[in-house]
Amino acid sequence: MKKFSELQYKRIDKNEILDRINAFETMLLAARDGKAMSNVLRAYYAYMEEYEYMYALSDIRFLQNTADRFYADEKKYWNEAEPEISERSVAFGNKLLEKDTRAKLEPHLPEILFRNLEISAKAISPAILNEMKQENELVRRYSELVSRLTVNFNGEELPINKLRKYFSDKDRNIRKKSHEAYDQMLQTHAAELDGMFDELVRVRDAQAKKLGFKNFTQLGYLRMTRNCYGEKQVKAFRDSVLKHIVPLVTWLYEETGKNLDIKQRFPYDSGAFIEETPKPDGSPEDLLQKAGEMYKSLSSETSELFGVFENRGSFDVHSKKGKANRGFFSGIKKDNIPFIFANFNGTSKDVDILTHEFGHALAFDQSGKAGNISPLRENTMDVCEIHSMTMERLTYPHMNKFFAGKSGDYVFQHLASSLSFIPYGCMVDEFQHLLYDFPGMTPQMRNDAWLALEKKYRPHLCLEGLPYYQTGRFWQMQGHIFHSPFYFIDYCLADIVALQFDSLSDQNFKTAWTKYIALLKAGGTKTFLDMLEFIGMESPFKDQTISKVAHQCKLKITAGLSNYTQRGKNSTNAGDNTLSRT
Repeated sequence: MKKFSELQYKRIDKNEILDRINAFETMLLAARDGKAMSNVLRAYYAYMEEYEYMYALSDIRFLQNTADRFYADEKKYWNEAEPEISERSVAFGNKLLEKDTRAKLEPHLPEILFRNLEISAKAISPAILNEMKQENELVRRYSELVSRLTVNFNGEELPINKLRKYFSDKDRNIRKKSHEAYDQMLQTHAAELDGMFDELVRVRDAQAKKLGFKNFTQLGYLRMTRNCYGEKQVKAFRDSVLKHIVPLVTWLYEETGKNLDIKQRFPYDSGAFIEETPKPDGSPEDLLQKAGEMYKSLSSETSELFGVFENRGSFDVHSKKGKANRGFFSGIKKDNIPFIFANFNGTSKDVDILTHEFGHALAFDQSGKAGNISPLRENTMDVCEIHSMTMERLTYPHMNKFFAGKSGDYVFQHLASSLSFIPYGCMVDEFQHLLYDFPGMTPQMRNDAWLALEKKYRPHLCLEGLPYYQTGRFWQMQGHIFHSPFYFIDYCLADIVALQFDSLSDQNFKTAWTKYIALLKAGGTKTFLDMLEFIGMESPFKDQTISKVAHQCKLKITAGLSNYTQRGKNSTNAGDNTLSRT
């Protein structure tokens, strides 16, 4: 088994890929029955996995070092080639939708495959290929710019992710000064980012108009493969969050502020819920070793998968200059190769990433073993984020491995952070709807819209003293707005489901784990809403679901606050009883 670093990259010529797709189309049309067509289709998917292999490997290596000119050039090549390949692939999919072909194939393939193909067919055409290439290049430029940003702090020139460790420092003054340094640096790039985003809005809006849509919002939903809900349901979800979660988060900040003597919250206080956010013990290598111990004891499924990670060397977690400031899982279907990309900085976020991305990896692994065909091996991102966010919660009982004596503090901090994230995620989503519903917005209008949403979703937060934040530009640092429009709400929807898993595991961990594995094995064979019904979870689009989750979270937080306050009265020992689960 080759190490991930030993995998050999070789560019596949775009025209070769296009020719092969054409050949598969000819074979499909020549097939006489559904079984023969199904065999052609599986051969086609196997070939496309070869292309996806090289595309993914090139992308990962570019993100590992955006200053590497070879992979930067390969990134440009694929940015040019990928739209044409995608369009040709969708045209092949359209053949499957033709009446006679579909009738022959339907007994052999899941219905959702055809539904998703219908969505893909609406989202692309030869008419928008030039704009798609321009969009890809703008996203590449954004990633390259952000990855090379550094901040001078305490006499050191730090990449952003290394600076962020000071954002959660126990000392409020250090948190403030690190944010001020960050803010000052970002001001120097604000105009460049405004210009870049102006271009992105223009090319995205142009694509939508060429395809006959009113605006890019409609096209963005298709790109996210929204196959069971639309804008109306998402707005209802945001309204429920405003009704139930925003007041809960405001209360949470007020109550935790009493223990911390914080009367007014600033951006540098947004993650402060306890006196000192626990930090994991040890180096990145130590954390990976502890993660191995945890996953090898958690279940047979996690044990086997972590062994693959070890054998492949499929972790890149060190933060370094030129490395993209991102964290993600990538699964290469050919040869079933998992990979986790992160930027550890010595904070509790390192553990968040280890559990979150491993949840994605386990879904990739279990769906593959279940035999789901290539396009249904993964689901839409709303379901995929349930995989990851639930893993964060199901590993709570093992947190003492990382935070000796302080695992209860970690669990409390994690729950509080998760809740406070939901309004922010809804804020990002509503902002994107405004951006694309009104594409003529000037930079100043965008910033004013962001500030209005700050007051709506985060009324507790004061932005004074940080000009970049205060002028409404912080959205520029939310990378999803640039590279993955309309993705962000998926985290919020998934978080509501993950919180239901958390409550269930409090009652019966075995039942929760069984449901979780069933969810993973199902891969992309069900829509988001059908999947929730399949595993017995409530839809986040129902107001009563958000109300119930908020109530359960408030009970847990109240218990945690009570323990924290009592501990402070009795002892200065950090202890491990803020909010724990065994």
